[in-house]
Amino acid sequence: MRRFIVVLAALLLAACRPESEPLSYDGKTVTARGVDAQDPSKGWGDILTVRASDDPAAPPLAGEYKRRGDTLTFTPAYPPSPQVTLTITYQAPGGEFHRLMVPGKAAPATAATTVTQTYPTTDRWPANQLKFYIQFSGPMTKGQAYRHIQLLDETGAVLEQPFVEFDQELWDPGVTRLTVLFDPGRIKRGLGDTDPPLVPGKTVTLRIDPAWQDAHGKPLAAAYERKITVVPDVRLPVDPAAWKITAPRDRNAPLFIDFPRPLDYALARRTITVPGVEGEVTLLANETRWALTPLKPWKAGRHEIHIDGIIEDLAGNRLYRPFDLENASATVAKAPPKSATLTFEVKG
Repeated sequence: MRRFIVVLAALLLAACRPESEPLSYDGKTVTARGVDAQDPSKGWGDILTVRASDDPAAPPLAGEYKRRGDTLTFTPAYPPSPQVTLTITYQAPGGEFHRLMVPGKAAPATAATTVTQTYPTTDRWPANQLKFYIQFSGPMTKGQAYRHIQLLDETGAVLEQPFVEFDQELWDPGVTRLTVLFDPGRIKRGLGDTDPPLVPGKTVTLRIDPAWQDAHGKPLAAAYERKITVVPDVRLPVDPAAWKITAPRDRNAPLFIDFPRPLDYALARRTITVPGVEGEVTLLANETRWALTPLKPWKAGRHEIHIDGIIEDLAGNRLYRPFDLENASATVAKAPPKSATLTFEVKG
């Protein structure tokens, strides 16, 4: 019987405790109890304030007050992060002052961000390489890129200003892939006296400094380096007539397209399509092979492959048009078609 009374008393105490506390916070809303029925002349913010700091001089949070009977609630207009410490103060009708501190929680541990790949994946870049991509395992901090990307020559010396340094860095929407452009003024012929950064027959090392911070303010897990062999310029347009198509061997098999030289990784993924067919696109063999695996079995018959004119190779040469038009023939210099079409057959 005595044990029953102790348990009952504990349950009653637990049930009553929340109502006896003048201040509480449930992670979304602040509640003050024992409020006077009369609205304060200066507004509810005069008696109940919430600050995202332990500094009493910090400005109070904006939000919505609601009173029901003797209970006043406050909901912040913008929910504070769980990592933020909240200071809640409340002056009861009798003048009694109450203060509640809600300490911020430590941010969840995150795995160190790494460079997972750089594109093109081939280690043989043309001397007139236009751009490359850096793929990270997680979101990165913007505004730090050009301090942490270097090209080193064969002696280990840093090459001076090989890239175009944009104020607005060229990130994908998830801030996990950065596009880095070589300075076109050092690639195109006849634009200046500056030597190109990449010289055929030489090797360079692409280095990414580990001090580069990710979106959580943490440095990269490690430095990234890869050695590149520079090969002669590529100044030929992209010509689908030189591509090799391997039609699906059955209704569920992939469609393959092989290119005579690597294409731009990001553009090749989105500029080559088969209208009416959805599926997974992958690039293989150092971006010289494109594959489409359909989500649904192929329909038997003739299909078209659509190639958008903005497709590029590593040197920025586009569909039927080279990037560098110096000394180009009048035929090549004409405005090229905006797209091209190829066909293939799927057997029933």
